Amino acid sequence: KAIIEKVRRGDRGDIVASLDLAIENKTMPPRQLSAVSDFYEILTDIRKTAEDKKLPALIKYIIKKTKYEDYLKEFSLAKQSDYENFEDRMENLKELLTVASKFESLSSKEGAEKFLEEVTLLQQNDRIKSSSGDATGKITLMTVHASKGLEFPVIFIVGMEEGLFPHSRTIIN
Repeated sequence: KAIIEKVRRGDRGDIVASLDLAIENKTMPPRQLSAVSDFYEILTDIRKTAEDKKLPALIKYIIKKTKYEDYLKEFSLAKQSDYENFEDRMENLKELLTVASKFESLSSKEGAEKFLEEVTLLQQNDRIKSSSGDATGKITLMTVHASKGLEFPVIFIVGMEEGLFPHSRTIIN
């Protein structure tokens, strides 16, 4: 109950530590406690595995450990006419692994950080495109950081003066 209350309040503490505390205190019915314990074991195992695996291998491991492919297959069979959706979702997983493979040369932590940074930028680009519909004749205002890597035919950078952009502290060695 305390964990749910923390989440509701927006407290983003360590979820694994919170789950460990809930399991230790045994404050929930046995069936829920068993499910939470199983989830806790999966998370701690993934955390340990993440220390020595490269990003693509880690993603494959998570898919296997959580039995995500089996879940997708069962879900699509339950809907019976949704097998095409299963194929689409499997293609999405393959695409995820393809994008993650670009970060295979980096350490696991650095690879995950760079991967999440790129995915965040792509999501921002998708939001920009979907919110503006047809972007012809429209201006999008954003930070330089947010525009990095996005495809725009023309970009104007306002306030680009020596010492201001890039900041003078970035130039000093």
